[in-house]
Amino acid sequence: KRVLLPDEVSADGTATHAEKQAAFTAAIIMSSVLGELTASCVRVPVDLVKQRLQAGYKSNCILSLQGSVFLASFQATATRDICHSSLQYPIYEQLKL
Repeated sequence: KRVLLPDEVSADGTATHAEKQAAFTAAIIMSSVLGELTASCVRVPVDLVKQRLQAGYKSNCILSLQGSVFLASFQATATRDICHSSLQYPIYEQLKL
């Protein structure tokens, strides 16, 4: 396995395997959360406009992005995706051969 983080040294000069694994897992979780938030910034407006145009609710793309509807949709989508990826990627890294 490749180590993405530099070796951390504890007070006695050695780092345990558990400490390195915990730091590696934390880095994976943080990167997956940041990736999902970035993807949601693109995915949510596109899906919101697409759904509203297909339903015939709005005829103009610009009018489809109302503030309160966008924020509610972004919050729900980001929460779902963050929960999913914060479990999926660390499990994948642990099971990867």
